[in-house]
Amino acid sequence: MDLSSVLHYLAPLSEKVVKSLTLCVLNPALSENICTKLLYSVTGGAAEESAHARISVLSSLILQSCRKRSDRAETVTLYACMCLKTSFSSPCAALLSLGDSVIAGLKDANVHLLGALITVFGEVVSEVDLTAETAQSLKDLISAPLAFVLLKWGIGDVKGEGSSKRSTQLESMWATARKAEFLVPSLITVLSEFVTKGSLRLKNELQVLESDDNALSSCAVSTVLYEMVKENLLSRNGKAELKSCLDNIGRHSSNMDTTFSKFVYLKESFL
Repeated sequence: MDLSSVLHYLAPLSEKVVKSLTLCVLNPALSENICTKLLYSVTGGAAEESAHARISVLSSLILQSCRKRSDRAETVTLYACMCLKTSFSSPCAALLSLGDSVIAGLKDANVHLLGALITVFGEVVSEVDLTAETAQSLKDLISAPLAFVLLKWGIGDVKGEGSSKRSTQLESMWATARKAEFLVPSLITVLSEFVTKGSLRLKNELQVLESDDNALSSCAVSTVLYEMVKENLLSRNGKAELKSCLDNIGRHSSNMDTTFSKFVYLKESFL
């Protein structure tokens, strides 16, 4: 009896079985060939009733491969893209379910995990016809975790708390953002909401970023926007959202025009 048949009889897969399968796939002692066969056995079932199990396994694989910086992380990401495009009757619904599952499993919004998730979303979205509502739902799902990472960096930069760890993550962070140009408008909207509310809560509510200091919030968002412009992330879209965000910053921190050079540059360039 092959593994696919065994898994069929084990359905629905328990959390323990999913964790065990994840460990097997990420085991560096297994050859790439065996890893691929195992991935197919775990996620290749065509039966619609197994869709939830496949999403659960894919979510576990993405989370663990990125947390552990596994050598298999890229293989897992590419396989997740292929699986979503070919193994589900509704790739869009599967993509939303996967995103929900991964975000719910976040303990920290790390750059590597977001990079993998953005890659999966970008690959699938490019080949699937989406309704405007579904497209926005997908963007909203990733925008908050990405904004969380960018704002943590921005706040640290404004406070002069740039640790060596943050410095080593900087290049990866902007590489991730460059892959997410389709997210730019919704990302800037989240940043603007942070200025208004002074807080950002991830969907799983495990993390809350808060600042009751309007000036700090405005400077942090301005820093992130300034770097986004430097990274050429607003060359194609997001300019309307940027103008709205800058107006919002101006309303909440009236002295930004004279005290923060990055905001002054953005205002003079885009307003």
